[in-house]
Amino acid sequence: MTVKALCPILLNSLSNIVICEMKTVEIYTRWWCGYCRMARSLLDKQGIVFEEIDVTFDREKEAEMINRSGRRTVPQIFIQDEAIGGYTELAQLSVTTNLRDLIASGGEHHS
Repeated sequence: MTVKALCPILLNSLSNIVICEMKTVEIYTRWWCGYCRMARSLLDKQGIVFEEIDVTFDREKEAEMINRSGRRTVPQIFIQDEAIGGYTELAQLSVTTNLRDLIASGGEHHS
C-alpha cells in the first residue's frame, strides 16, 4: 500500500505544496518486546507514520512475518515490501540515512 502525503520542500513560497508517494512502513511487534518499543519510539520521534502488526497472539500474522522476513524475532520492519530488519538495523540505518527521505523517495534501500 502506498500512502499519498505532503512532501516538505524548500520553495520561495510556502503556498507551494507537492503531493508525493510515500513508502508504507510496517512493523511486526509483540506487546512485551523492548526492542519493539524502541523501534516505535525511533519512528515516532522522526515523525514517521507506520502500521503496527502485533503478532503476540496472532499465529497467522506471525507466519506472514516469518515468510516475509525469514526471521522469527521481533520487531521486523519493512519499508514498502523491503525487509529492513529489526531495531538494530533500523537504528543503524537512521544514523547513515535520513529515514524520512528514504521513506518519501522512490528509491530503494539495499543493505
